[in-house]
Amino acid sequence: MATNSNFIIKNGLTVGANTVIAANGMWVGANTNLIGATGPQGASGPTGPTGLTGPTGPGGPAGPTGPTGATGIGATGATGPDGPIGPTGATGPAGPTGPQGATGVTGPTGPAGPIGPGGPTGPTGPAGATGVFSGTTTEQIITSNTTVSTSNTTGALIVAGGAGISGNVYANAVYANNVDIINTSIVYSMVLG
Repeated sequence: MATNSNFIIKNGLTVGANTVIAANGMWVGANTNLIGATGPQGASGPTGPTGLTGPTGPGGPAGPTGPTGATGIGATGATGPDGPIGPTGATGPAGPTGPQGATGVTGPTGPAGPIGPGGPTGPTGPAGATGVFSGTTTEQIITSNTTVSTSNTTGALIVAGGAGISGNVYANAVYANNVDIINTSIVYSMVLG
């Protein structure tokens, strides 16, 4: 029966077929799942060897930039050497054309170039008007005109005045006042009688 007094065991305690507390009050049952009072903390053991360094974790985000510190007052350092010349940049667009300058002095004329090859002969032009001969010549007067003479104003050769001839005259026919006074047939008759 439950009371507020301690439970007194004189001859031991048996649970089922197992004795768990002896007559002297000592626990003789299994030690499994027994919870006793926490004992005093034992002395610290020696420090174990340092373990292997673990892999570096991912970098954290960059913190905000701190305020710029005050400018220090120091002597200006020597100017460093010039750096190498960088590559030439792309050509910019052409600017607008400026005004035309004054005309310079004309230079001396260069030597004449070689004469080029002759061009093809052009077509023959129309025949000019018939000319009129006057004066005296020692050369032959030859005409290729074949106009037939039917009067004293027609033919290849027209003489407005008289004709003085010191040499022979060769003609197929001779007319005087439009009358055939001599021709080849008459000459043949005269010669042959």
